Amino acid sequence: MAEVSGPAWCAKFSTSAKLDDLLPDFGDGCRAFISAMKKGGATVSIGATYRPVERAYLMHWCCMIGQSGQDPASVTKMAGVDID
Repeated sequence: MAEVSGPAWCAKFSTSAKLDDLLPDFGDGCRAFISAMKKGGATVSIGATYRPVERAYLMHWCCMIGQSGQDPASVTKMAGVDID
C-alpha cells in the first residue's frame, strides 16, 4: 500500500554528510580541496556526501512536480519507493 508523502520519507532513505562515506580517491581530493578553501579563509559546510538512489529519485520528482508542473500520475514508479 502506498504511503502518503511527507516528512517521514526523509528518514527512510537518509543521506550522509561524512567525507568518509565518499569513495577513497574522490574523498582524498575533497579533503584537499576543503583544506585549501579553509586556508584561504573560507567557511565550509557539507550538506551531503552520499544520497541513496531512492532519495535522489524522490528529490528529482519533487522538483519536477513542484517546479516544472510534471503530472504526478505520469511519474514512473521505483521499486522500494511506494509513495503516494
